[in-house]
Amino acid sequence: MKRIAFFDFDGTITNQDSYLRFLIYSSSRLKCFVAILVLSPVILGYVLKIIDNSLAKALTLRWFYTGFSKARLEELGENFCREIIPTIVRPKALEKIKWHQSEGHVLVLVTASIREWVEPWAKEQGFKVIATELEAQDGVLTGRMKTPNNWGPEKLRRIEAEYQFEDYEFSYAYGDSRGDKEMLASVDESHYRPFVS
Repeated sequence: MKRIAFFDFDGTITNQDSYLRFLIYSSSRLKCFVAILVLSPVILGYVLKIIDNSLAKALTLRWFYTGFSKARLEELGENFCREIIPTIVRPKALEKIKWHQSEGHVLVLVTASIREWVEPWAKEQGFKVIATELEAQDGVLTGRMKTPNNWGPEKLRRIEAEYQFEDYEFSYAYGDSRGDKEMLASVDESHYRPFVS
């Protein structure tokens, strides 16, 4: 029987959050400036814990990507994976990923990030991807999320929808935040912030 390893992305594999980086990467300076003004109540509500992270994310994504071309998002995501992600990946995380690969383990990236800006990089590393997904109609983003924000209990729900733990002789998980708690608790061997030096 095979072994399986689940990795969180932002803060675990990377040394910074890719969410803000991609918003900036995919938008003009003017749009980012206007976003700070328009979304300031959302940002403040999140900081004060009046608005939870899933709602804040949904509102932000709606503002940035309503009417955005899905093909353009995919193109930007591929460029982002090639140009930006390699500069923010933790070397120790990459070493552990390569070790799991050499052992023939199944690798699964379980992330709250949007699929388009992590999947091209993840596939190159041999990962299968469970991510938050945006809704599109006729090739245009609606501004709504197709799936719930893949964070906290949702991570474990999505894992269990695709994988049966009993099919594997041993399981690992790597995470760095409260959003990984349920995933970390579900495996045989868990690692919390293992690559932070």
